[in-house]
Amino acid sequence: MSVAGCASEQSVTAPQPAPANYAQLTATYFASTFPTKPLTGAAISPIQPAIAPQPAEWVACVKLAGGETYAMFFTNGAIMHTRSALSIDRCTTAEGYAPFPAPAPPAKPAQPAKGKTAAKR
Repeated sequence: MSVAGCASEQSVTAPQPAPANYAQLTATYFASTFPTKPLTGAAISPIQPAIAPQPAEWVACVKLAGGETYAMFFTNGAIMHTRSALSIDRCTTAEGYAPFPAPAPPAKPAQPAKGKTAAKR
């Protein structure tokens, strides 16, 4: 008589690479989400792996000139969450902060093709 063991297959996925354009994504996000927060003098940290229980794979920190610090969380190349920085986010010990880039201009609404008119509803 033989006894079969239970083998479980776990799906282990490798983390997605950090988004190369994280600083630009963050600047654009801040400008549209927090339009009253002045971005002049703001700085962003290098992106680093997030530590559980942080809500994403990657984290970068933003320091505003007024002293506020935010943690920006990224998964699959997009911002997934943001909050005021906590000690687990390592924003106070992060090195290499760089000036915050200018946000991307807002997208222009799509124009109808030449000779076409927009459909009326």
